[in-house]
Amino acid sequence: MPSRSDEIEFLQAQLQRARMNMSEDVHDLVQNARDMTDWRRHWRGHPWVACAAAIGLGYLVVPARRFGKAEAQKLAEVAQATSASLPKSPTKRLISELGGMAVGFVAQRGIRFLGQQMEQFFAGRNHPTDPVNREHDASLHDYEK
Repeated sequence: MPSRSDEIEFLQAQLQRARMNMSEDVHDLVQNARDMTDWRRHWRGHPWVACAAAIGLGYLVVPARRFGKAEAQKLAEVAQATSASLPKSPTKRLISELGGMAVGFVAQRGIRFLGQQMEQFFAGRNHPTDPVNREHDASLHDYEK
């Protein structure tokens, strides 16, 4: 039968192992929490989803403008004046529609070009986990990182 001091030593050893495992688990939990809240990691992984989320959040944050009767009347007058000055002939209408299509095409290509440039920029950036940058990061102050 084990003595009382052997039981105490056994229990102390078990507690020590439990503390060691707990500290590793807590460290892993903290690291996972940091990874989940790192917006840069999410941006690198899914830049278009992040852009869409930012646009949606901006839409929800900016309050909608409410028009009173005076503003609505002014807008109606402007709409009537604009509709009176629209091109009437089929040639002018065709030219304006082609111009609108050209503007839409140029805007679409411009957005695609900007997206590609942003992806190249973020792909070309050095990551702080690279061994080459660890020395450089060590020399930076907290406000420079």
